[in-house]
Amino acid sequence: MGSLIIHERPSLEAPRMIMGFSGWMDGGDVSTGTIEYLQNKLKANKFAEIDAGEFYIFNLPGGMEQVAQFRPYTKIKDGLLVDFEYPRNEFFVDQESRVILFSGKEPNLRWDEYANCIFQLAEEFDVRKIYFVGSFAGATPHSREPRITCSLLNQEQKANLKEHDVMFTNYE
Repeated sequence: MGSLIIHERPSLEAPRMIMGFSGWMDGGDVSTGTIEYLQNKLKANKFAEIDAGEFYIFNLPGGMEQVAQFRPYTKIKDGLLVDFEYPRNEFFVDQESRVILFSGKEPNLRWDEYANCIFQLAEEFDVRKIYFVGSFAGATPHSREPRITCSLLNQEQKANLKEHDVMFTNYE
């Protein structure tokens, strides 16, 4: 798979992966902010990435406000291009804690190929559990205990989490 680029192959024993995405499930920057916090706290190093080229729409018809959110980040100062960045989709590793972190931008196109890049990396490094951190804004008072919801692959995992008072999602 050409879109997954592995720069280094750290030695890991049954690591876990924690993922965060900018986009729909990043209310209050909780998803990307959590990954950034863990990356800094653990001093995790980038070791792989997903090439952005095939997964994003960079040009749409419409007004400047709508179109700007789809373009690569560009900074121009005094008429000179200072910075230009495609969306980043990066994997970081902390070998001591056996954690792989992923921070990325939700794709606009080819979701299956994008997800396969993540799963390919997980398989190559024998990742045993994948966690996704996400949040969205809701009409919830600050005085109410935050709700934690989850989606799982099997009943065994669900049984393990029941004692932690999490809610299980319904989604179509």
